[in-house]
Amino acid sequence: MSWDRQVSSLLSMADGSAAKIRERLRSPGIDLFPSRERTSDSNLDPSAPPPPLHRLALHREDPLSVSTQWSNLATLQSELMIQRQEIHSLTLRVITIETERNVQHNHIQRLQDEVQRLRDRGAEERRRETGELSSLRGHFTRATTLDNLEESLSSRLEHLRRDMELLKSQLRREELELLHLQEDTRESRRQGQHTCRTVEQMTDSLRSLSTDLTKSISDTQQEFQQIRLYVSQLKEELRTVRDHQLSAHTPGASPLLPSPHRRLTPEADFDSCSEDLSLTPSLAEVSSDDLSRLDHRDPADSQLQDHDDDDDLFDSVNPDTGSDLSLNDI
Repeated sequence: MSWDRQVSSLLSMADGSAAKIRERLRSPGIDLFPSRERTSDSNLDPSAPPPPLHRLALHREDPLSVSTQWSNLATLQSELMIQRQEIHSLTLRVITIETERNVQHNHIQRLQDEVQRLRDRGAEERRRETGELSSLRGHFTRATTLDNLEESLSSRLEHLRRDMELLKSQLRREELELLHLQEDTRESRRQGQHTCRTVEQMTDSLRSLSTDLTKSISDTQQEFQQIRLYVSQLKEELRTVRDHQLSAHTPGASPLLPSPHRRLTPEADFDSCSEDLSLTPSLAEVSSDDLSRLDHRDPADSQLQDHDDDDDLFDSVNPDTGSDLSLNDI
């Protein structure tokens, strides 16, 4: 394969580069650290004579050669690292290719087994079909003896074929109808579930509304009870005020004793009562029929009737809303 060739070529290149590096490192004329040896010798032997000039010149040229050797060594090491990485990647690639090849080999083996099984099945089917064909051929050979039977059999086969086609078409239509019926039933089921959910929601909302209505009715009844109590209190106060007024206007009544600070007159008492009772009906609320009845009755009965009429007017007027709705209607 091409991958095997590439791997072998890369391995040969790596071996060649490694051999070159070994040859360069093992060559006797190359000194990698000349300056270090020279400095160490001079430090150990201070009485040693100075080196000659030609050796100094050579040693001056040595650092350049050492730097070049180190650069070559670094480049070789980098090349070796690159080649090692390439070799590692190629080995991984080869391993993956081998695994894929094994997988494909197993898949091919399974396919071959399947093909063999299909071949065996096809052979069995062919044998069965050949048996059926041989039996049919025997039937046809027996039917060829009689022309009428052959014609009847052919017509019967054609009729059966048509019946089979009709049955197939009917089966297809029935399958389609069944599918439509299933879809309709699913849709009706969804609609029924939706209606059930809506009915449940409506029942819940109606229950909540009924509870709210009962609560509001109870609250309004309590408010009406409070209003009735307040109105009854006002009626009592109005009766007491009217009694005081009647006792003040009737002849022969004992006059009130004047107080030392203020002298109470009937006009002042009436003004104070009218200022305190702002809920008494005004003259605009009294109709003309009431005025005519006041003209025709006795003056003795008028005072008592005024008291009753005021109570009726107060009952007919709602103090909170100012309407003609009475408390009994409420």
